[in-house]
Amino acid sequence: MPLPSTDRTIISGGPGIVRYRGATFYSAEPFTLETGIKTFPIPSDAYGPLDSRIDDDEFSMSLKLVGEWEDLDVLYPYLLTPPGTLIFGVDVPLDIISLTDDKMFRFHAAALTKMPNINGAPTSTLLEEATFRFVRKNLTARDDADALYTEYDLTTGTVTLTYGSATPALDFNTTAAELEVALNALAGIVSDGGVTVTGDHRTGFVVTWDDVGVRATALTGVAAAFPDASTISVAVTVAGSVSVREKRTIKVEPWATYYGAINIASIITQPYEIIWTPWGSFGTQGGIKVNFAEQFEDRVTDVDGVSNIRFMGLAVTASFVPDGITATQAMAAGVFQGAGAVRGRSLNAGSAPLDITNTGVFIRLYGANLSKESLRYAMNADRVGELTFDATRVVTSGVVSPLAFVGTASP
Repeated sequence: MPLPSTDRTIISGGPGIVRYRGATFYSAEPFTLETGIKTFPIPSDAYGPLDSRIDDDEFSMSLKLVGEWEDLDVLYPYLLTPPGTLIFGVDVPLDIISLTDDKMFRFHAAALTKMPNINGAPTSTLLEEATFRFVRKNLTARDDADALYTEYDLTTGTVTLTYGSATPALDFNTTAAELEVALNALAGIVSDGGVTVTGDHRTGFVVTWDDVGVRATALTGVAAAFPDASTISVAVTVAGSVSVREKRTIKVEPWATYYGAINIASIITQPYEIIWTPWGSFGTQGGIKVNFAEQFEDRVTDVDGVSNIRFMGLAVTASFVPDGITATQAMAAGVFQGAGAVRGRSLNAGSAPLDITNTGVFIRLYGANLSKESLRYAMNADRVGELTFDATRVVTSGVVSPLAFVGTASP
């Protein structure tokens, strides 16, 4: 019996990046798209299970972020969201782009359902895992061919450029040499002295005129067989003059942005100061962990299955081992005895904002108070161990505060 052979040309793999609400997210580790197929059995007394039927398919994806401290409004949408809010409204797409073969899955209706926890320390990046869930497009039947997602092979896309006259349709992943030949075949380019092209389809092509001088003719482009909202962007990066050769950069947007979006300068690793009014300012040992615990409830219909997801609430905590806080201070903050030490006491009573801050980073837990503490007795550890603070709602003149703020500077 002949054994199967492998067709190397159809095997794909490699890393990917995610694009959502205008932000590009790189993963620190491999990530997996979970299709989440659920079934229920058809039992029988005579034969046991006769069949399994499909209940629903809940697509989700989690990725451990590289940790760029940016696009925080996208990553932390629930700090101000009222409980009971349905998180899917107008369709917001999420793109998963393969970096190795220019293929993409676009999920047409996506929402972030796990805000990344924060790990503030000099030896770790700030952001941890973010999770997204997907539902079908609004007003779209389940059996529609593009109800949930569309798969694009960007290598089948084409680009046509015009400089007085138009080039033939060029492959999306055309080379700089091929683009140079196509442009130098245009009469307008020839009359202006010809061009040299460098770069590639991922970072953009740089077109440099061979002769100095002003170039008044517009260089434009259109894309075909690309996802919605794709455009050809042409920018004059060096204006021509009597002594300068003009340069223009051609990019297929937003793909060139996707491939070049990583910002190493925004990956922050540093120690942090904590400010809590009862104790003033102090540092930590081993970093600070800020956790966000969201609660959601699926809205399920007989026809659509999960048609929407309802945000039900949020809890925010900060945990750390303090540097310079005494056991007396920690025990007093716990109010285990004396005035106010009663069952049912408010955690909000005696609370204060807890600020975590250093250059370019500001995190605040509103109404923060001590909810867990430990004292250690060991030759190699300080007396005060890990402390946990919970955020609570603060009402000021009838205005209810959020539980937390996450940003680059004090609100």
